[in-house]
Amino acid sequence: MTKLPKKIKIGNLIYKIREITDGTEEYFGKSSYAEQEIALTPELKGDKLMEVFLHSIIHPILIQGEYHEENRDEKLITLLANNLYQVLKDNKFIN
Repeated sequence: MTKLPKKIKIGNLIYKIREITDGTEEYFGKSSYAEQEIALTPELKGDKLMEVFLHSIIHPILIQGEYHEENRDEKLITLLANNLYQVLKDNKFIN
């Protein structure tokens, strides 16, 4: 897996970042607001890893903002994550 931080602060909470190791890799990534954890499948690399990482960050942002209905809209979250990543990459905020 590309080097990601071990922790990330989202709002006022610190989330631990880990690889999915429990055999439940039906998703590329998952966020747990209750456990303050983001888990990503270790096979992800490069652009896809960053898109899934951003996707996993958007979920807790929406929960903290009490956008519970929007938090269930995976198409919206994927749209936001992929386009945010593209803007950051195209404008050289990230490599």
